[in-house]
Amino acid sequence: MTAPFAPAPETPVSHQLRHLEHGDGAALHALVRDGGGLDLNSPYAYVLGERFWADTSVVAVGPSGPEGFILGVTPPPDPTTLFVWQVGVAPEARGRGLGLTMLRWLVDTVGPRHLEATVTPSNTASRRLFAALARELGTDLAVSRWVEPDELGDVDHEPEDLHRIGPIAGPTG
Repeated sequence: MTAPFAPAPETPVSHQLRHLEHGDGAALHALVRDGGGLDLNSPYAYVLGERFWADTSVVAVGPSGPEGFILGVTPPPDPTTLFVWQVGVAPEARGRGLGLTMLRWLVDTVGPRHLEATVTPSNTASRRLFAALARELGTDLAVSRWVEPDELGDVDHEPEDLHRIGPIAGPTG
């Protein structure tokens, strides 16, 4: 779900945070392909993200181009929830709190009442990331089983647990 998470350094690295734009899909696919640690989706999936989920997603642009992103979507049955599908941080940008910075930015710009993501039990970095966001927001984090490996058609895949943060009061400012 996400690249390794570490606390922010004393001197944060500056990134331009913005919603996805036309043309970002290929760069996001390359970031996942070259960065390791994430499920690599087809290039088309990242183009879908830039076209249909731009307003609920973020890209962090650094000196060398995109160094992080979050693909988020508002599920049709619950427009007050932001579902985080994938968090990616380039290896050279890891350990600087970029994942948490992007999540806070999305919460502030999208304004969801709840934020959800699925995480495998062994993905300690993502578990810490979402727990840190809940602490910063001063709200609850509930974790429940969301999908079993057989539902994914892959008995070698771990189950996915739903992490639900909220209710979220307002901008983290």
